[in-house]
Amino acid sequence: MFSIQQISNVCVDFFNASLRKILAQELSLAQLSQNLDQLVNQIGVAIMTTLLDQADAAIYAAIRPNH
Repeated sequence: MFSIQQISNVCVDFFNASLRKILAQELSLAQLSQNLDQLVNQIGVAIMTTLLDQADAAIYAAIRPNH
């Protein structure tokens, strides 16, 4: 399961690493923009996967026969 805390940790790590690279002139703003796009997409996929997994489990629990 993907948690809000994990999202927060990933974002903080991304921010700190990006800032360090920008200050060291190892990362351009264009590269930062691309990296941020990738991060947002990865987080979106993880959230969608978690939501769909939970919905699938709830649907299965609602329709499965009692044992």
